[in-house]
Amino acid sequence: MLDVVPADAGGPQRGLRARIVSGSSWTLVTRLAAMVSVLVANGLAARELSQSDFGVYTLATSVVTTAAIFAHFGLADTVIRLVSEALALGQPGRARGAIRTVVRLNVAGGLVVGGALAIFGGRLIAHDLFHSRPLALAMVTIGAWAAAEGIRFPISEAFRGLHDIRLASLLGDPCRSVLLAVAFGVLAVVSHTTTLTVAIAVSLAASTITMALAGLVLRLRVQQFGVRARNVGYGFVLAIAVPLTLTDLTGLIVAQGDNWVVGAFRSAKDVAVYGAAGRLDGILALPLFVMNGVIAPLIAELWAQGKRVQLETMVRGATTLATIPCLIGWVAFAVAGGRLMRAAYGGNGYARGGHIVAILAFGTMLGVAAGPNTFALIMTGNHRLAAAAAALTVVVTVGGEIVGVHVAGLTGVAVASAAGVGVQNVLLTFAARRRLGIWTHASISPRRVRAFLQLRD
Repeated sequence: MLDVVPADAGGPQRGLRARIVSGSSWTLVTRLAAMVSVLVANGLAARELSQSDFGVYTLATSVVTTAAIFAHFGLADTVIRLVSEALALGQPGRARGAIRTVVRLNVAGGLVVGGALAIFGGRLIAHDLFHSRPLALAMVTIGAWAAAEGIRFPISEAFRGLHDIRLASLLGDPCRSVLLAVAFGVLAVVSHTTTLTVAIAVSLAASTITMALAGLVLRLRVQQFGVRARNVGYGFVLAIAVPLTLTDLTGLIVAQGDNWVVGAFRSAKDVAVYGAAGRLDGILALPLFVMNGVIAPLIAELWAQGKRVQLETMVRGATTLATIPCLIGWVAFAVAGGRLMRAAYGGNGYARGGHIVAILAFGTMLGVAAGPNTFALIMTGNHRLAAAAAALTVVVTVGGEIVGVHVAGLTGVAVASAAGVGVQNVLLTFAARRRLGIWTHASISPRRVRAFLQLRD
């Protein structure tokens, strides 16, 4: 049973370096558990489903991820910023009010988007874009899955705004991923094969259980504030959240659009190979998740307190440390991508995606090395600039992927996707420098890392 952290645990009164170390440790362990669980779950699914069905399951996951962005429409980053700012300024009542408003908007958004997907929108996507009858038949369950994911994510991220990295780490993707791996493991023991319907239902159950657990613990957590919630208006929250939706969508298009392009123009087996490569590449994003998960609320706090020098030291030092393991991982994928694909998913059918995972990993490495440029803008009130800079990359990325799939198949899509990540991060890094006066990218200077390790409040 989870312990409910006291109201002051992990809060702004603790030392900055102590919070970074503690938060990084929790995030690293739980994110690593989540990524291993995702690999296990997808490896088992690839073995239990036919390659065509696994391709459809990959498309279903991508549809849910996209729909969830519409469901929470920027509320996850909004709640982190508002709660972090309120606590930094000694206003716990306002923090509680922000959480209440965000949760109400979030539930409404999840129900609307999930219902639209289940009733009519999902079938149009399945038939007209992906030409997949199995995907269309599963759309009611997929709609419910999208609603659960859309509601779950901001609730989990609210703990991050409370500087409670432990609960944010436990009750987010890691909890859902472990449940998913356990479920597929049970299916593997009970039966060596399964159906697409069962795989999607299992995914829905994992998201729903995680959502309910996170909601319950968050309710207990905010009750410990001991103060009444101050009203935070819906219009005020929406004014921040809606522009962030564009940022989230453009980021999602850069990250997931390649799967949609492959699904629209290639066979289900090609979707399976490309999707498997993308999931394996996700391992390299672990340092990025750790960095963003820990320092996002600290960016809002230091900016609100006017500590700009400490802010840049923290951001660039964390980025430099995160880039080192990512670089090593990319070399491993470049050298042994095919063997790693075969080991993770079984059979030579997936091994042909070895060069795909190497190309995608290069793009991931660029994203990590650029640092938390998006969060630096969002957490300092420059969310509209972040949205505008991110939007400029969409046309280049999607256009390149569509051209690439016709010119060079899966390889062309992967190259265009990696290039899109590079373009996006160059724009956002210079936007952060122009508006905030700080750089976010990694440094080759040992002095920069030493300054980060010696960071004080």
